[in-house]
Amino acid sequence: MSFRFALCLMVLFLPSCASLPPPTPVVARDEASAPPISNNRLGQITSWWGDGRAPTALVNAGFVAIAPTTGGLDVRDFAGGIEQRLPAGALSDIDVAALPLLNSYAVVVGGAERSSGRTRIVFFRLDSSDNQPMRRWGEIVTDLSDPRGFCMRQIDPGVSVVVFDRRGEARHLTITQGPDGGLVSREVQRFRIDRPGTGCAIVTGENHLYVGHARRGFWRYSLNPQVTSPPRFMGQSGPPSIPRSVSVSVLSTLPHSYLASLDHNHAAISLWRIERDDLRWLGRVELRDGPDGPRVLNLGSLDGYGGELEGFPGGVVIVHGRVGRGTPTLKFVDWSAVLDALGIASRPGNRSVQPRLAPVLAPGDP
Repeated sequence: MSFRFALCLMVLFLPSCASLPPPTPVVARDEASAPPISNNRLGQITSWWGDGRAPTALVNAGFVAIAPTTGGLDVRDFAGGIEQRLPAGALSDIDVAALPLLNSYAVVVGGAERSSGRTRIVFFRLDSSDNQPMRRWGEIVTDLSDPRGFCMRQIDPGVSVVVFDRRGEARHLTITQGPDGGLVSREVQRFRIDRPGTGCAIVTGENHLYVGHARRGFWRYSLNPQVTSPPRFMGQSGPPSIPRSVSVSVLSTLPHSYLASLDHNHAAISLWRIERDDLRWLGRVELRDGPDGPRVLNLGSLDGYGGELEGFPGGVVIVHGRVGRGTPTLKFVDWSAVLDALGIASRPGNRSVQPRLAPVLAPGDP
C-alpha cells in the first residue's frame, strides 16, 4: 500500500475513528423481583403505559413487550413478571400504538418478522373493552427483503406504519379494523432511504418519520402523501464524532420534543432536540446501577414516554441491559434526570404533547 493511498484512507476514516464525547452518568433502577431476560441480549422492546380507565388489566396498568432474539413476543409487567408469551418468528423491531375504535380502542403491538429472506409484518392486539389476553391479530406480507426498521404511531383514523429493509426500500401503510374485526391495511406510499441505519420513530404532530443514518444523524421524511418535498438530513450540528443510532424513541416534554437514541456501542444513550429545520445533538448519558454503582452495559433497546407517570412525574426511559457478567434486566431511568444531567431545564409534571391515545371520535364528530 502506497503512503499516499494510506494517507487518503486515514483522512477518509478520521471522523469515524475520533473518540466519542464522554457520557454523563445517570442512575437507573430496576425491580429486585424482576426475572432476568434470558437469551435476549439483542432483542427489541416497546412499552404501553396504561390509561387508568380500561377494564383490561394490562391496558390499565401498562406493560413492556419484548421480542427475544430466539423468536416470539414476551409481555411483562413493570416489575418484570411475565404476563404472556406469544408465538412468532424472530422480530427484528417492534412498536406499539393505540387503534381507535367506535366506542373504545385497542392496543396494537406490531413487528417486522424475518421470513425466508423477506419482511412480514405481524400484529398483536389487546382490546380495552374486555378482559381477554393479547392475541395475534393478523399479518401483512411485503415485497421487502430482510427487515431493517419498523415503527408505527396512531394517526386518525387508524395507525400509521413504516417498515424498511436493509436496501433502504420503505413502505408506508395504514392499518384499521374491518367490519368483521379483522386487520385491514392500505399502502400509502413507497420511498427509498439512502444509507439507512437502524431504528426509526414517527412524530405525530409533525407527521414526520425519523430514520437513523448509517454514519451520522437521521433522515426526516414527511408521511403526508400530498407533500412531495425531498427527505431532509438532520443532525449535522454537534462534535465531529456523533454516535450512530441503533434504537430510537420519541419523548415530548413541553415546550420541546426529543429523540432518545441508543448509541451503536450499546453503552450509552444520546439525546437530540427536534427543531424546525434541524435535529440538535445535546449529549450522551450512561446508566449506573445505583448512585455509586457500576455501569449498565450491553444495552439492547430503548423506549420512552415524556408524560407524567406514577413514580416518574417527568416521564421515563426504559431499556434492558446488564451489569458485569449478569443477565439482562429491565432498567428504568427518570426522564427528568436525563435532562438535568445534560443541563437541560426540565419541567416535571408537564404532560406529553404526543399522547399514546388521541381522543376517539365517533363517525360524524368534528
